[in-house]
Amino acid sequence: MKMFRWPAAGVMVILLAVLFFWKTSRVRPAQSLSRPATSDQSQELPVAGAKSSAAADSATSAPGGAASIRSDAPAFENWVRQYSNAGPAERAVLLAKGAELAKARRAEMAELIRNDPEQAIAQALPYALRKHLPESIRSSIEQPVSGRGDFRPVCYTPTHGNPDHVHRMGYEVEMNKTRFTTFTYGDRLHQPRQESAYLHGVSVPASEPNEKPQPEILLALSPDPVRLPSEDEVNDLAQAGEIKPDAICGACGKPASSAGHATVGQFGTDYYSFCTLAHALQFSHQLQSAHGLIWGSAGGSAGNPPDQLPPTAFSGTQGIKKLLYIRVTFADDPISPESDNAAQATVAANNRYFNEGSYNTVWWESTVTPLVRLPQRKNYYGENPGALLGDAAVGAAALGFFTTDYYPSYYVLHNTLVQYNFGGLSSGILNASPGALSHELGHNFGLPHANFWQPEGRFPGPTQPPNPQPPFPIDPDSLIGHYDVNAPFSGFNPQGTSEPILHYGNLHDVMGSGPGHFGVIFKSAMNWLPQEFIKTVTASTTNRIYAFDTPRISPGRLYAMRIHKNFQREYWVSYRQGFPDNPWFSNGLELDWLQAGGNVLLDTTPNTTFARQDAALVVGRTFSDPEARLHITPIALGGGPNPSDKWIDTVVQFGPFPDNQLPTLTLAPEAISVSNGATITFTATAQDPDGDQLAYYWDFGDYTFGSNSPVQTKTFNVDGQFVVRCEVSDMKGGRASANVVILVGTPTTFTISGRVLDIFGQPVQGVRVHNSGLKPNDPEPSADGITTNSAITDIGTYRYGFTDSQGYYVIGNVPPGVYTNRAFLFGYRTEPFDFTDPVDLNNGNANNLNFIATPLARVNVVRTRDANEPGASEDDDGIFTVSREGGDFSSDLKVRFRVGGTAFVNTDYVLNPVESITNVVTRTNNGVVRTFTNV
Repeated sequence: MKMFRWPAAGVMVILLAVLFFWKTSRVRPAQSLSRPATSDQSQELPVAGAKSSAAADSATSAPGGAASIRSDAPAFENWVRQYSNAGPAERAVLLAKGAELAKARRAEMAELIRNDPEQAIAQALPYALRKHLPESIRSSIEQPVSGRGDFRPVCYTPTHGNPDHVHRMGYEVEMNKTRFTTFTYGDRLHQPRQESAYLHGVSVPASEPNEKPQPEILLALSPDPVRLPSEDEVNDLAQAGEIKPDAICGACGKPASSAGHATVGQFGTDYYSFCTLAHALQFSHQLQSAHGLIWGSAGGSAGNPPDQLPPTAFSGTQGIKKLLYIRVTFADDPISPESDNAAQATVAANNRYFNEGSYNTVWWESTVTPLVRLPQRKNYYGENPGALLGDAAVGAAALGFFTTDYYPSYYVLHNTLVQYNFGGLSSGILNASPGALSHELGHNFGLPHANFWQPEGRFPGPTQPPNPQPPFPIDPDSLIGHYDVNAPFSGFNPQGTSEPILHYGNLHDVMGSGPGHFGVIFKSAMNWLPQEFIKTVTASTTNRIYAFDTPRISPGRLYAMRIHKNFQREYWVSYRQGFPDNPWFSNGLELDWLQAGGNVLLDTTPNTTFARQDAALVVGRTFSDPEARLHITPIALGGGPNPSDKWIDTVVQFGPFPDNQLPTLTLAPEAISVSNGATITFTATAQDPDGDQLAYYWDFGDYTFGSNSPVQTKTFNVDGQFVVRCEVSDMKGGRASANVVILVGTPTTFTISGRVLDIFGQPVQGVRVHNSGLKPNDPEPSADGITTNSAITDIGTYRYGFTDSQGYYVIGNVPPGVYTNRAFLFGYRTEPFDFTDPVDLNNGNANNLNFIATPLARVNVVRTRDANEPGASEDDDGIFTVSREGGDFSSDLKVRFRVGGTAFVNTDYVLNPVESITNVVTRTNNGVVRTFTNV
């Protein structure tokens, strides 16, 4: 076993840094799983981990709600003890009170399952008490559930134009011919559909069991395949012959009692013995991997590449699938939701979509039934979706079409039911939305939604800090956490939940809000894009990435790169060519995160006029993630004319590069004042002190861009003040930039200009400065990305620019008006320096609108020392060091961290309570030494 600790004290000299330390003790021997548990339902498995990551954000996956069973839980347990100690006569008297307490417990447990399934499992009645209950009482409280059954996520597609008002995900389990409305947590939240899965939890009816119709049954489902019985239950199982005294460890093959006391775990309905807790955990983890429970893990290995294309053994998401498509009418609405021809076209389009997207490895054999008339009125089914599916199946069977003959089952299309706030449901309902069929079948293949990273939040948005004097209102996006891939989240997203995700936000993926191919993350998960076509990047490299959204892929080519970011996320880099009218995606890379099993699109140009439309990383631009020490630069575009042959060459660099020197840049236009329709040549003269290859990115100030070249020619077709910007990157994090204003014709707009300096008087590059104007709603981009966007006057009043290497900025083409001007760069708090808002821009340009940028605290974690095996002394302990630079050293800074990896906490190592120590010395840039003592 390895030991990990954090230095308990120390003195370090670091530029603007404060350290926080934690210490962990040595690992204690693993305890038996068969020790008494608080519930017969089990102890939950320990969290895996042996790495540490400091994080400024967290993924919230488990639902919140009630923390415990309320008033009558202790009373019921006291009643159980009283009943078990009573004689026959007294027991008869106690039964009435027991029934009353059981009823109250059942209702409160139902509420707890809905709000906090993890707590519901933890607070289920222990086996030692449960076994003494009379059958009449035992059957009326929560029931332990263990076995193998079908686990099915139930996903919802919003109605058109109403994406914000729909539950996105639910779950159901079918086991032993019983269907459970399921609530779960942890890894199970991201598990795809799985038949014959190992399941366990606790269940109760949603309402009184004798009600008509029969109430749904609620299930709190554990994410773990294994249930760990209490010692009392293990003893009873052994006496019943369910556990053999000479059992062999299911992991190592040695006698289970070889370590002193056997560990017992239940998988499904079977019991297995292990010699150690670690072996039980290892076996459970292998089971999770084999059953797809952790398919979406960002920390998982790439796997072994197949030998050929297509794979010889199809997965459950490949091969021939059978679909039954049922169109229904209602007793009070006889109008068909779709004609025969249209229905055939729907299923044909669905087959074409899957066949092309899977590279000819999936085929849908679809059957369209004659129109089925349901026996009830629309309102009846609007309040009972399950009845709609059941009656549709009965109606189809009467016509000779049996739903059991089809996979994944069947889909029912009907006219709009106003009670449904969804367009489609992956359990089989299409609410007047035949176009949702491919999306819902994607869910049946195990895919979640394709989302968008939106850390800025809305509704109501983050709390504003006090305004400085004179009245300089703070721009909301100047708060830490906005518009960056490393941003912690603040506020609420448009769906009103506190997570930095815009659901359905990928505007191209059919699992988002678009019509395009499933993304490469999803194609990889379904084995459509095998691992030989995906590069797992762990070192600096240059690769040619081919377009993946084509009907075929070719051996020897790469279609995606995957790059580790942190314990929560993994970058996936790909190239889409299926949207030729989008100049950014046609000439750039798509960057996504694999996060919590899902696909999250990143915007490499956040908070621009075109929002997600220009999210791609276009050729010549460098995307940098300082926390991951990662730099990605597409440098060349080529191939074609066949879309399958199009490619982008991409450079990936891993830092750090502590001795890297910044390049220098001079931008020279052929002219700075021209008539409308004139063509200008721009020349960028750049040098890199280290001799690094340079990449060039051009922004012409009219929402168009140039190629990766030091010389560009541009024709301007619209009057205006166009801020032409050139960025030069050494592709290692070093950048230089320059801006020049081109006056075209006789514009009626104005400019805003100024400078951004930090608190030490140094220029700050790359700051986005904007006028807080109104943005348009999803504007259409210019089709070719080369000519001036002639719709420039029709895209709202929002204008922005970026500071150059010297901190200077210019915002061009600002319509007359009164504006509040703000600046933002992640890692800084920016405030107006010497001007007062709002600024009147009706009579001329606004100059010298300067800003001051204050660095915010930055946290880093490094591995100071590896742990030795077996760790006989503290000198063998592993050490992690967390440091802080920037920000206010006079205030404490809370740092959250998580351990991860292949080792198991409490089995391979133990973490003691955190110690927070700031006994370090820091040196500021002016030579003043400040000392902090323990807190």
